[in-house]
Amino acid sequence: MRGAANDYWMAFFGLRTQLTEFVLREREFCEAMMKTVEPDLWIGPALDGRFNYREPTQIGRIKKLGIQKPWAPARSYGLVARLNSDGEPVESLHSRVDGRIHGITGVRVAGSGVLAVSKGRNCVVELPSRASDGEQR
Repeated sequence: MRGAANDYWMAFFGLRTQLTEFVLREREFCEAMMKTVEPDLWIGPALDGRFNYREPTQIGRIKKLGIQKPWAPARSYGLVARLNSDGEPVESLHSRVDGRIHGITGVRVAGSGVLAVSKGRNCVVELPSRASDGEQR
């Protein structure tokens, strides 16, 4: 999405990891997973930060007794980035790993504000107003 200050806004719905790359390359594995595993438990980025105790150990995530360790990498994520007119990053807004606004699938400048769509929580959120003022930080 192009901003008023000739900048660009980008939405990131998830992290791309080595395990995700493996699933994308190994078609036979991917098809077997889709036939035998519930979709919410498939290997790959999740759009929601909620934890399911049946979730597989993925992406280096460490679980013991159904509890995810705090240092384990995230499976879901929320990120919006602003790039200048040359495509260089100048600002990013993140939802924490244990946050609620994950799976960002769209972003739009609306007047003096910026809106983001969270597919994980099925909502639209308004980003902090300082994100749309066009200043570089």
